[in-house]
Amino acid sequence: MTADPGSPDALPPGDAQQFSVFGYPFTFESPSRIAHQRIHSLYGAFAARDDGGAVFSVRPGRESAWVLARDGRELAVRDSLGAALAGLECEVCWGVIAHRPDLIMTHGALLLTSRGGLLISGPSGAGKSTLAMALVARGFKAGTDDANLLTAENGWLCPVPRCFHLDRQSRALLREAGMRLPEDGAVPEFLTPADYGATAVPAMPARWIFLLSRGDSPQPAVVPLSQAEAAVAMLQQTNWGDRSASEMLAATIRMAGQAKCYRLTSGRLAETADSVIELIRAGTPPATSDCAP
Repeated sequence: MTADPGSPDALPPGDAQQFSVFGYPFTFESPSRIAHQRIHSLYGAFAARDDGGAVFSVRPGRESAWVLARDGRELAVRDSLGAALAGLECEVCWGVIAHRPDLIMTHGALLLTSRGGLLISGPSGAGKSTLAMALVARGFKAGTDDANLLTAENGWLCPVPRCFHLDRQSRALLREAGMRLPEDGAVPEFLTPADYGATAVPAMPARWIFLLSRGDSPQPAVVPLSQAEAAVAMLQQTNWGDRSASEMLAATIRMAGQAKCYRLTSGRLAETADSVIELIRAGTPPATSDCAP
């Protein structure tokens, strides 16, 4: 069988792939076919043929290290291929955000349900990625690990493609909860939404918003929030840029006004994931806001 010309399998080592993620163009180069496959897994839906933009490269360095560079200038040296690729996707993520000042960066994992988007937000270290992956194991589709572009005019979210950021403890918890994770392979730490069946994810409204924090009890705790309370809380999880407080509040109100909103204190991972599923099954998301923009 002949490889598709647009697939990384058709690329000779050292060739380049070109992408345009929400209008942010860049080229990826590497002598590693595995690196090309991993990057294509993350950005394949944004493949482009246009020249221009940054040129990122990931190449072997000394003593098993990998060098990440942009436009020929070394950015970082990492001890594994996966770590170098994770550094690249972080650079691309911030490049996309800077390239689209018309959109608002919102921090949170976005998942797809049969009835709309589910946003898990909260501070770094709260366990968003781990909970999102536990829900993926239960049949949800992943949109992004932790970065979305919010359209102020209608409150919809565009997920920015990112790999899942899982540390050793998160992996252990997910395995205990029954999720299958790659134990070996060349880049087991660089997992993407496409690895779990997700393809291009369109812009969508969030129909459920969970503001997550860590708890000390094995049982999760869920407190319903009004859409106004959730909108104010989401201001802490957005990148304001040059916008005023009133503009940001209006944007988060439009987003929260289309959702059922909860404050979720996590317990054991399996029980926390099950509590989210029970809430989603319990009712239909609202069609209108309880607070005017």
